[in-house]
Amino acid sequence: MRMREVARAAGSDFTPGGNAATIPIEEMGTPDERITTVMLMNDEEFSRKLRALQAHATQMPKDSPWAQATPKQLREFMGRETLELAPAPVSDRDYATPEDDIFAGL
Repeated sequence: MRMREVARAAGSDFTPGGNAATIPIEEMGTPDERITTVMLMNDEEFSRKLRALQAHATQMPKDSPWAQATPKQLREFMGRETLELAPAPVSDRDYATPEDDIFAGL
């Protein structure tokens, strides 16, 4: 949602999936209150993520406002991964949240 706000403030629009989107942007992603894990990417991880996005035209089309974004802007919006810890029975014990390392305690 923040990416859309910034794009609109700059006179563009941001609709993930464009005309092919199957659900409204408001229904995409995980609500903030359910996120239990936030991992900040280091430079190497972030670089790999960008290369992966750029390798898939459907993920980062050339006419996307984010294809022309500065590295700083991209880092602001995509420089972290957010996850939701699965509740039991998938997990056999409780884990402290918020997490910043999905491998802690293993």
